Amino acid sequence: MSLFINEFTKNTTMPRPHPISLLVCCHLLGAPAFAEEWVLYADENKDVAAARVVVAAESDLANLKTIDLGATTTESDPQLVGVSSLQLCNGNPTTLREVRERLTEAEGSVSFMDHTVANEQLERLDERLGCLVEPIIPALGARGAFLAGVIALEQDNKPKAWEYFNQTTVMDPNARWDDNFNPAGKAIFSVALAEVKSVETVQLNIVPPPVDGQLRIDGNPIPKDVRSIDLLPGRHLVQWSGEHGFSGWLSAEPGVSSTLLVPQLIPKNALYWVNADENRSLLSPILATFAEPGDVVNVAVGDGVWRTVVGTEEWEELLEVGEPPPVEEPEEAEEAETSVTESPIAETETEPSDKRTRQPTWTKSIKRFGLICSASGLVVATGNYRNAKTHWETMASAPDDTTYNQALDAYQSSEFWFVTGEALILSGAASAIAGLLIERTQVTPVVGVGTLGVATTW
Repeated sequence: MSLFINEFTKNTTMPRPHPISLLVCCHLLGAPAFAEEWVLYADENKDVAAARVVVAAESDLANLKTIDLGATTTESDPQLVGVSSLQLCNGNPTTLREVRERLTEAEGSVSFMDHTVANEQLERLDERLGCLVEPIIPALGARGAFLAGVIALEQDNKPKAWEYFNQTTVMDPNARWDDNFNPAGKAIFSVALAEVKSVETVQLNIVPPPVDGQLRIDGNPIPKDVRSIDLLPGRHLVQWSGEHGFSGWLSAEPGVSSTLLVPQLIPKNALYWVNADENRSLLSPILATFAEPGDVVNVAVGDGVWRTVVGTEEWEELLEVGEPPPVEEPEEAEEAETSVTESPIAETETEPSDKRTRQPTWTKSIKRFGLICSASGLVVATGNYRNAKTHWETMASAPDDTTYNQALDAYQSSEFWFVTGEALILSGAASAIAGLLIERTQVTPVVGVGTLGVATTW
């Protein structure tokens, strides 16, 4: 057996990279690696997205982690990004009628001084409020906290009473003391109300911005396309209606802003937000769901790449993204086609050119295709080269025929894909060079459309 292995290894060699592919590999892998570097993409192959980042950012392919925006958003529940918290409804939906019934029960128990039963009823009321599907009336939502404060006063727990009265005025700033209860608590209630009016608010960002009437906080509708609002510190009832709607309690912590993120409502073209300065901040909470502060995130979208370091709000365009794909308008397209057909002699049309270079856009596509093809080949070649090397070493140290044959089959398969990857690298390099040479000729083809057909001149 060992003699056969030695004889085989004498006549068999490891696959050797082509010199040109080595040059391409050196260019693509020449940059230093980051410990945590991400590729965020959508609606494309993850290997193609990673390859584009390797080309644009000169990143180390082995250190890249890919994440699909679509898979992340469709599988994620609403969440609060930041130090504040969000407790979503975990029960059945509730109506205002049920809330009123629970509140009436608690009112009766408080009136009869049955504090133990009243506290249990108020806890259930709080859970039901968090599952309310109808818009809450602020005074109705705040009544439960007020009753809890009255019970705390009766039990001579003034700090707890002040906490509940504070929560009452946070949810309903127009709340007033109910004279049906012990007037001794009115002073504490007034202090809580005064503090709420003087406390510094907390910023809550909203991603994506809601449509008109879709989002309500403490029963108050948030206007359309509002990206942030100011909240008082404390608990707030959040209700988001429509598809993927939800409800729950938001606890806003003082001093630090947070972001309400509803992943399932993020549009499919959200990655194109990188094109506008005012929209890039909308991506920050999305990045925070999978990356840590200091991580590098490359947003691969529209044949382009943008890069940022999480937590810095600084962005760099590495490869031009372009505009989002236009929405197709079938009727208008048909009308345009009819007008060209009916015209006896159409005007001469010039092929679209790049706005910055004034070169034909198709040459730019050839170059881009070549770079992506080369990078894709690099992904295939490097991975299978390492696999082939591992199988080679296994063959050399195989203890028996079975292990050797298995390693040999795996080695031959890796060798085949290595050669395929190398071919992709070479063909991609050729395409990129061809596109560059054609572009430098500065010749733009002109297409003339006439009654006898279509003619192209150079």
